[in-house]
Amino acid sequence: MEKIVRDNIIQKIRSHWENPQFRQVSWQEKLEFLFKKLVEEALELQKDKNLEELADVEEVILALYAHLGWSREEVQEVRLQKLEKNGGFEEGYILKID
Repeated sequence: MEKIVRDNIIQKIRSHWENPQFRQVSWQEKLEFLFKKLVEEALELQKDKNLEELADVEEVILALYAHLGWSREEVQEVRLQKLEKNGGFEEGYILKID
């Protein structure tokens, strides 16, 4: 199994594991691993519902911004435009689909 890890985790793993294997990936592979990590972190947040897990989700999202070449400001601008046009999720409406 392979998964993307935070940059500073490598030293911690090396100090606890005898012969850990790491590799750096291409642009496309990194993107795929970031999407997998986003799902992993979102599932952990769903299970534990705590601030640390939410911060992990945001960290992956920030990595995706950078990897895809967008700034946080650009994403926020689009988010606010969509919020104005379509609203947010405050009311909790659920669409039933048969």
